[in-house]
Amino acid sequence: MVDQVYQVSANGTKAFVRLDGTPWARDSWFWHWHGLIPGSVYAVYSSQGWGPHTQRHDVLYIGSDDSGHGVMEVIDARTCAAAHRHLGRFTTTSR
Repeated sequence: MVDQVYQVSANGTKAFVRLDGTPWARDSWFWHWHGLIPGSVYAVYSSQGWGPHTQRHDVLYIGSDDSGHGVMEVIDARTCAAAHRHLGRFTTTSR
């Protein structure tokens, strides 16, 4: 899920994302993809590597400069929020 978009350039977009519902965000670079929307979920081809701007070794690269953007599917933020509300109706806690 995209948490925050923090830079857009001609070659792509930098964003903080959370993977598989984890509570922490990580730095990512979406090659040749623009219009990321916080709260949306993206199914992607990805790899991990060195981030020259952040000086981190665990930047998540979505797609590549050669192969393209790497985004296979998008579930928009509005649909994600509606699903979260719907699932909340069925969640109970036992004590």
